[in-house]
Amino acid sequence: SLKTVDLGNGLMRVAKAMFAGCAELESVKFGESVTSVARSAFNGCSKLKTVTMNDDVRSIGEYAFQNCTSLTEIDIPDKVQSIGDSAFKGCSNLLKVNIGESVETIDRYAFNGTIIRSVIIPDECKSIAGAGMGYNGVFQGIKTLKDVVIGQELEVISRCIFADCTGIERVYIKNNKTTQISDYAFSNCRSITDVYFTGSEEDWNKIVIGKGNEC
Repeated sequence: SLKTVDLGNGLMRVAKAMFAGCAELESVKFGESVTSVARSAFNGCSKLKTVTMNDDVRSIGEYAFQNCTSLTEIDIPDKVQSIGDSAFKGCSNLLKVNIGESVETIDRYAFNGTIIRSVIIPDECKSIAGAGMGYNGVFQGIKTLKDVVIGQELEVISRCIFADCTGIERVYIKNNKTTQISDYAFSNCRSITDVYFTGSEEDWNKIVIGKGNEC
């Protein structure tokens, strides 16, 4: 049974569902030529503990690592620009995520069902998917989450993004470009004690705060 994979140089894309359901796979190392991880590439690899990506990966597709329940930490390289829908959803032991500096978009459900304790939204990130009625936000329901840092370029804090994260204590908004905190973005975040905002009082008063954000 396959336990270790070393993706040699020459492979540019980890193909759709390439290793999906490999129940015994424990370790993956990317070769230097890999630039993208396709849909469901490692979906359901329940014993996968170690993923070593190269510095040139640009995108992580939807469901790429969904339900990799033995994964405890992931480093997302600095050149990654997009993280797809449900990319790490259901990684129930994922404790630490380092999101690379170039990530511009994070799609819905990306980290649902993890146990991460802190989130730093990179300064380059301009879009985090909101959630419609009946849908979960990107980090919704992560009760272990304590600290949230919003980067410099995020103008809209999307709907339900941190809803039901009942353990959040501190929120840092490190920019004066934020114009909107959408409906239910921080709904039921009843442990918040501190919100830090680096803009002026005038900047803060211009932010449109949607319904359901009473903490």
